[in-house]
Amino acid sequence: MKRRIFTYFLLITTAQFMFSIPPKPPVGKRWVRNELFSDEFNGSKLDATKWYDYHPTWTGRAPGIFLPSQVKIANGFMSIQGKKLPKDTVVVNWDKTTTTYNIACGAVVSKTTSASFGYYECRMKAAETTMSSTFWMSSRNNTAGPKGCGDKYGLELDIQECIGRGGSFSGSSFANGMHSNAHFWYTDCGATTQQDLRATEVKYNTSPIPSQTFYTYGGWWRDESTASFYLNDNNIGNMTFYTGIKTKPFDMPMGLNMVSETYPFPWVSLPEDWELADNTKNTVYYDWVRAYSLVDVDKSSVVNPIVNGGFETGDLTGWGGYPYPTPQKIVSDAASVHSGKYAMAIAGPGSPSQTVNVKPNTKYLFSCYVKVASGSITLMVADGTAGLVVCKDASYTKKEVTFTSDATGKVRFYFLAGSTSDKGFIDDFMLTDLTPAPDPVLIYTEGVSLDKSAVSKPAAKILSVPFTFMANVDRELNLELRNADNVLVGRNTITAYAGYGNMVYDFVLDSVPAVRNKYKILVDIRPVGSDGTQAIKRDSLTVNLLPDGVTVLSEPLAVVTVYPNPVRDWLTLVSEREVKSYAVFGADGRMVQSGKVINCRVDVARLPKGVYAIKPDNGLVVRFVKI
Repeated sequence: MKRRIFTYFLLITTAQFMFSIPPKPPVGKRWVRNELFSDEFNGSKLDATKWYDYHPTWTGRAPGIFLPSQVKIANGFMSIQGKKLPKDTVVVNWDKTTTTYNIACGAVVSKTTSASFGYYECRMKAAETTMSSTFWMSSRNNTAGPKGCGDKYGLELDIQECIGRGGSFSGSSFANGMHSNAHFWYTDCGATTQQDLRATEVKYNTSPIPSQTFYTYGGWWRDESTASFYLNDNNIGNMTFYTGIKTKPFDMPMGLNMVSETYPFPWVSLPEDWELADNTKNTVYYDWVRAYSLVDVDKSSVVNPIVNGGFETGDLTGWGGYPYPTPQKIVSDAASVHSGKYAMAIAGPGSPSQTVNVKPNTKYLFSCYVKVASGSITLMVADGTAGLVVCKDASYTKKEVTFTSDATGKVRFYFLAGSTSDKGFIDDFMLTDLTPAPDPVLIYTEGVSLDKSAVSKPAAKILSVPFTFMANVDRELNLELRNADNVLVGRNTITAYAGYGNMVYDFVLDSVPAVRNKYKILVDIRPVGSDGTQAIKRDSLTVNLLPDGVTVLSEPLAVVTVYPNPVRDWLTLVSEREVKSYAVFGADGRMVQSGKVINCRVDVARLPKGVYAIKPDNGLVVRFVKI
């Protein structure tokens, strides 16, 4: 757990954006946490399975040198501290030149460079010096360029790059807020100089500045050509990458970096010795870093190492073995298939097999479904702790083998049909890691929300209901459709896999309404296997279904109260229904601010003093005074 006990600024920011969320996912997708690039920093030391406490390809920008000693994990934070070295450090470079360093800096860098399209965010408070506080992605090696003449390129995506104070230097504006950049580092055919081909910068000034409080900085790397940037979950701008060399330039994975470095004159200015000696100013704090990937909303994110385990490719992709004298084959008749469209049939001494990579010295469960037509079929796992199951069931039966992988991290499993008269079918192979799952990270405030823009296709007897959900672990969604007499006319329970999902459910109607017909849509999210009394969150929507469309019936606006009022920084909204977004209007009626409501709070610190009105998305207007 976080322990915010050592300075005032940590105490006053405890509750801010603890449940920060990614942007709304596209329909049919959900955000799932990417553990390779996520860390809550709640331990006593840096997780060496994920992070270097130095930069593997960069010593540092002189006169600042990256040293592991400057990286600390304490009180639920990862910190990087800048310090004046007691004496100069001279480093001999690869080309025999030397570089002198006299300021200690730090870098925390992901061990893998597999980060691809997705959402990446951190909660950070910048150091209050002219050293950098950053959160960015980069490729660590150049790759061959599009011309094929020896040209090459590398990538860099800066989600946040700032300093902690201004001054009389050209880069003083970097202290004012969020600065996001994208660099296409290009070396042309025969050239020795690397070009910095940048996209247009996205920036946003904050009040207070980043060294005075924590902010959440996020970047959605959408695809090879575009990215979007977020401050405290609000979109501050979108970016199109430089396409003068490649039409889709950001086409290779990158690593993640959290770095504090020096920016020498004339770009910025070196920190003063006195501020490097002040521990209240010389440290950047990272509360957490989180990464998310988009997956199909209705597919589990549990990875099955077995290739083509259900044979749904319609062939033997991923499978080998000994096919004589009668080979295994793919069948599709319903009587021979357990699930899906296909299964494998084996006969005689045929021995279908597959070798997969697993974690070494780890306990696994191997399972599949077997149906025996005649004789018997034997399932075996060969990995140093062999398992064996003899199958004789005339109908599809689940078979399981528990085993512990050996040090090689490889396992082979196969089936044997002994004599030529032995025949059967196998389907739905699954390999499950039995290592106890860690406690889930409470990323989301769990819930479900119907989209008020529900659409219907009555000619096809379909009522399409869009909604979003958030779940920290796998949950269930219960959906109901009731008519004007409150009679249940449609119901289904589906899985809400862990993550932040956006989906559409289609209710099938008995008939196309010839006249206006009122329906009520209800949905709740609940623990797996529970009933409605254990629902975590519910939402409902009443609609008028017409022959040519659907109209959402207006619901009474909620009464919302706000406090403190007058307010200086943070305005808290209290309502009988969840408030998701808001708009603030000045005395002249013009909208001056809008965004998402996070944990029932709105940041109004940037507003000038005066009288304002706030309009919640589902509530009545409330006036407040900004002081």
